Amino acid sequence: MNIIPKNDIAPYNPQLRPELAFPCLTDDMIARIRPYGQDICFARDSPLFKPGERDIDMFVILEGSIDREEKKFCE
Repeated sequence: MNIIPKNDIAPYNPQLRPELAFPCLTDDMIARIRPYGQDICFARDSPLFKPGERDIDMFVILEGSIDREEKKFCE
């Protein structure tokens, strides 16, 4: 019997592989994708996006960290 460990990132999806979904990029990888994006600095506790926004492509965290927060608006 295979037991897939639970994870804190998406406990509802036991098949999520965080090492593939959230890889550590090398400097070369970042250099390759940089022309397709823009560098933006966010103030502490600023949301990167709001629930329901659909035009979110990808974030690459170059410095610092982010916290994930889930809010339920209706039951």
